[in-house]
Amino acid sequence: MTGFLRIKIFFLAAVFALLVGLCLNPVTRVAAGEMAIEKQKVDDLTLIPADAELVLNAPWARTKSDTGFPSNELYVMTSTGENITQITHHRKLYEHMAVSPDRKKIVTARFERDTNGDGKITWQDRKTIWILDLENKEEWPLAAEYNAGWGGVDWAPDSQHVYFSGLKDFKFDIYRINIDGTGLFNVTKDIEKTLDPGRTGKWVSDVSVSDDGQWIVFVYTPKIGKGPWDFVKKSIVAVCRTDGTQPRKVTDGGPLPPGQMGEFPAGDFDPEFSPDGRYLCFARATDRAMNWGLSSYDVMTIGVDGRDLKRVSPENNRASQAAPDWSHDNRIVFTEINQARLYLSPAMVNADGSDYHRLTKVPLGGGYVRWIPPLKK
Repeated sequence: MTGFLRIKIFFLAAVFALLVGLCLNPVTRVAAGEMAIEKQKVDDLTLIPADAELVLNAPWARTKSDTGFPSNELYVMTSTGENITQITHHRKLYEHMAVSPDRKKIVTARFERDTNGDGKITWQDRKTIWILDLENKEEWPLAAEYNAGWGGVDWAPDSQHVYFSGLKDFKFDIYRINIDGTGLFNVTKDIEKTLDPGRTGKWVSDVSVSDDGQWIVFVYTPKIGKGPWDFVKKSIVAVCRTDGTQPRKVTDGGPLPPGQMGEFPAGDFDPEFSPDGRYLCFARATDRAMNWGLSSYDVMTIGVDGRDLKRVSPENNRASQAAPDWSHDNRIVFTEINQARLYLSPAMVNADGSDYHRLTKVPLGGGYVRWIPPLKK
């Protein structure tokens, strides 16, 4: 066989393999600046039912991902934990998520694999942001060059662009990007120079967007050393406009001194806006108990001006009440992790601290629960 014939056969085989791959796993290529995103068909994505109010991830399907770890699918349900509907069915490792205001899409962080080689899937492993288009049964990654989705993702009110915390070259920032992959914008570039003059570098994560789309709230801690992970071990909550202007600190991280509290440091985490944009809810680390490696957390509320701080968790709470989210009718849902009571699932409380209760109709294991935007009348 001549060298030319070998090359020709190899070329035809490669083309055939590509065509077969496209038939079996069809994608739609969409221009996105200098790169292209690939919209992959996912026929088993399920639309969100009209009565659904909450979204979360859970291992309830009892399947394994292609990396061998138990999969974490996305589910929706009513606020009483009923009518549970599985949205994804393709054995992936989902973490944080948010439903678009038009309820047709989900932005979510998906673990790639055990990237740090510790034999587990944890918050430290690399994540990529994905858009799940439930209506058209397609999915595609965004900004795949970033280790993204730290502490949460969120939508702009127009359902056309999203916000996420991304890590690249050991630098954290919060970014906005159009859902077609264009228009990447660094919202928090050099924001530490205003929040902490003289500092260079920071950790920013756990981003949330106000309902009017004018502000973001996030977790912030400045860098204090030369190492890539030398941050103050006590996080606070800060806000700024969605163009990065007018940044300011809102909380002080609470009374505990800086230090490691199990998996995470002391301080405040997971802030979310109230529907009117005047208040925030967030989780504050306490030292009352440990729950499977997590410190206890109380759910708190505070005005965006830093006033009117309140605890809405039960008094002397020993559970890790984490990742709260504020509804349009002033209820706060969160994930409760309680080792003493062997409980890990959603719980709820009114914004004034009344009617705390667990969603006992939800199977154990559901996490990162969030409100789904209500249907527009």
